[in-house]
Amino acid sequence: AQKEFSKNLVKYAEKYGNQLFITTHSIEFADEFLEALYNDEDGTISTQNKENDPIRFFTLKASEDGKVDVYKLTGKEAYERRLNYGLELR
Repeated sequence: AQKEFSKNLVKYAEKYGNQLFITTHSIEFADEFLEALYNDEDGTISTQNKENDPIRFFTLKASEDGKVDVYKLTGKEAYERRLNYGLELR
């Protein structure tokens, strides 16, 4: 249900010209959201142009010097890094 919900969120935001701000601590929801948007039916990553990608992921991580680093990724970059490297997104 999360995958279909994610597709509908983006579809209606685009249809009505709205911007969404979604926050979650659920890696499962983040995975389903990314999967719904960037995975073709045959299981391959879609060829969507990264420059035109409307999705942005921001993730925070504690650095070794005790500060907090902020990573800004396009949706496709986040999907590829989760898929290929298990990048922690929360």
